[in-house]
Amino acid sequence: MNEEATDETEAATVNSKGPQPEKAASGIGPLSPLRGKRPPAPVWFKSILTNEPESLCAGPQQAETLAWGEPGRQGILLVHGAGGHAHWWAAVASQLAASYRVATATVTGLGGGKSLEMYTTGQLTEELLAVCDVTGLASSGEPPLLIAHSFGGIVATGVVKRAPEAFRGLVLVDSSIRPDSHKPRSELKSKPRTYPDLETALARFRLKPPQDCDNLFLLDQVARASLKQVSDGWTWRFDPRFLTKTALDDPWPILAAPPCPLACVYGERSSLMTAERLAMQKSQMPTGTPFIAVPGAGHHLMLDQPLATLEVLKDLIRNWPASQPNGSDG
Repeated sequence: MNEEATDETEAATVNSKGPQPEKAASGIGPLSPLRGKRPPAPVWFKSILTNEPESLCAGPQQAETLAWGEPGRQGILLVHGAGGHAHWWAAVASQLAASYRVATATVTGLGGGKSLEMYTTGQLTEELLAVCDVTGLASSGEPPLLIAHSFGGIVATGVVKRAPEAFRGLVLVDSSIRPDSHKPRSELKSKPRTYPDLETALARFRLKPPQDCDNLFLLDQVARASLKQVSDGWTWRFDPRFLTKTALDDPWPILAAPPCPLACVYGERSSLMTAERLAMQKSQMPTGTPFIAVPGAGHHLMLDQPLATLEVLKDLIRNWPASQPNGSDG
């Protein structure tokens, strides 16, 4: 990925040229000291692991799809960012499932699956609508809520424009949308890396943009799900050239006249959602759009502050979009 992509997306890769924490400078990530072993986890996380999701496939590319909760409840679709996958939201999704029907998917190219020649908003819309269909997210009689993180917000904004009746609202989660944020990045200068064994690959996993995250049990979970075994070792599942092969709808004008209610949730300490970027987005979105900060969270708020993120989303969903409060930094 090039330097611009490093600033705007997250990915499990060592090809960043952007500023990195001290450990990351040598290409070694926070899981390295574990030498491939799983880290200890708190009781709450162990308990949700017993709530295994349904494993399904959706759309023409058979996108990996996970679902929790009883069909017939209000539906929620959670979308990851660049380099993520269906498991990125798992710790939050499994707990939302106590009250909702929840699904996540590994978006083709953005997180895994077959590498395509081009990725378009039309193709990704078809895929996410197929996810809603196979998981029964609209079985309550109401359209599901769409919640999208980071670059996934750029994708999701185009999706709701193309399918305005399919979702009851869109929550952008630390999604730094700005003019031209949908345009393809310049071609990569480096090739995807392959590692000789799983331990080595896990040791190279790092969050992008870089941030502190003490929850090694969550980093380990998403790192393992980010990898695939190939003939000569292990490599990352996402298409490393995804951001150079996109033809996505421009989300910026859609924010000004959205086809469904919008809300924004962001990390209080996010390196992307700066005061300037927040002011820019607020000025572009309809008056009254909720803006809610997750206390103490960085860009990867579902990993570094999963329980706080869960509570913010639960509170938002309970009160929105039926009656939108005035926008505020909560």
